[in-house]
Amino acid sequence: DSTAVEGVSNDGRVLVTGARLSRARLAVQAVGAKVEYVFRATPVVVATADVKAAVLLRRHPNVDYIEPETRGEWASQVTPWGITRIGAPAAWSLSTGAGIKLLIMDSGIMEGHPDLALGVRWRCINGSLPIGDVVGHGTHVGGTAGALNNATFVVGGSPAVSLWSANVEISGDPVSSEVACSTEVARLNGVHVVNMSFGLMPSTAVTDQIRIGYNSANMLFVASAGNTFGGAVTYPASLSEVIAVTATDINNARASFAARGAKLELAAPGVEILSTSLPTGYACSQGGLTGLCSGTSMAAPHVAAVAALVRARYPAWSNTDVRNRLRNTALPLGSASDFGAGLVQALAAVQ
Repeated sequence: DSTAVEGVSNDGRVLVTGARLSRARLAVQAVGAKVEYVFRATPVVVATADVKAAVLLRRHPNVDYIEPETRGEWASQVTPWGITRIGAPAAWSLSTGAGIKLLIMDSGIMEGHPDLALGVRWRCINGSLPIGDVVGHGTHVGGTAGALNNATFVVGGSPAVSLWSANVEISGDPVSSEVACSTEVARLNGVHVVNMSFGLMPSTAVTDQIRIGYNSANMLFVASAGNTFGGAVTYPASLSEVIAVTATDINNARASFAARGAKLELAAPGVEILSTSLPTGYACSQGGLTGLCSGTSMAAPHVAAVAALVRARYPAWSNTDVRNRLRNTALPLGSASDFGAGLVQALAAVQ
């Protein structure tokens, strides 16, 4: 550009001549510093220099500035308050859920999320619809249950579990045919624990498949009790074969939206829960690879994760053995109609 002065164009862009690059390199070498890299677009070099060389360079007429190399930090992993509250980190020296198949029956789980290692995933009937998560609910639930312990994002309650996913959602809602079919697929493939963070109208097909899995295949079913604001526990959590989980807040109080009643079995954190999320976000997660959500849907996977820890620790135990251990080691919080047996406790359950 003939109208530009040396090093600066008339539109503000930096122009660098070979002579300027050479002078920058020679200035560094002249004081005994080691040139590591020479930039092409600016007369700048990266160099290793001792204190004496740095002082000389600051006085050099061709040196405009010297700045030290700075160091940042990686985005570190956060342990969500709910995972800490149930005592999961303290239990990981005894069990991390390794070898246990934990199925998240939900809206699917995001493929490629860096904090989720997916095992088998499927959509049982409506094959033309996505297997992965386009809603975000299942990705959030799945992270609470089994996000990796990998120094980034968040960590789940059973970080080494084999996380399986069945997408049972159509147009944003779970449907009974997909739930029933996926329950059978899970049973035929040896799934140990199933998390169902949803409510349905009662379905004979779903009930039959859950009862077969529970009574004949040693499967353990965990479900959200429902966001009925003090109303009854919703189906399928209301089934006797399913652990109905209510939600607590950071003060161990019952969440205002949570169901109540004699069918409640356990409580777990469910208010402002940080977990994995779709980058595009959905109603309660604000976007990004992690987000906050509240609901009994968020409480259930805490219990499913602890169930996986216990199953891995005691592989010879039956589903009823595990269920009894979860109840017997829970922290009582008050009325059974509000909290069931109490807040699930991971360390006590696996010891």
